Amino acid sequence: MSRDDTTPTPPETLSAATLHADYKTARNRPLLIGTFLTPDDSSALLRLHGRVSKVTVGDRIGQAQVAAIEEGRVVLSLLGSTYDLRLPG
Repeated sequence: MSRDDTTPTPPETLSAATLHADYKTARNRPLLIGTFLTPDDSSALLRLHGRVSKVTVGDRIGQAQVAAIEEGRVVLSLLGSTYDLRLPG
């Protein structure tokens, strides 16, 4: 894939991926930074506790498990409930 084939990153996503002074209030909640989908695999970048991690379906984030990764969306499963993480904007 050439660089011209990429989708531009929305300003809201760039802002969310950048640390700000108010970030400390949300550092204990996972923040979706990006999703990467191919015909064979999917992964996502999440920020949690100030660290960015690449995750795939089945990985654990704290007590939650990554249940699904879609374009701009990650589904976490925790104690029988599901939670959506979506790209800002």
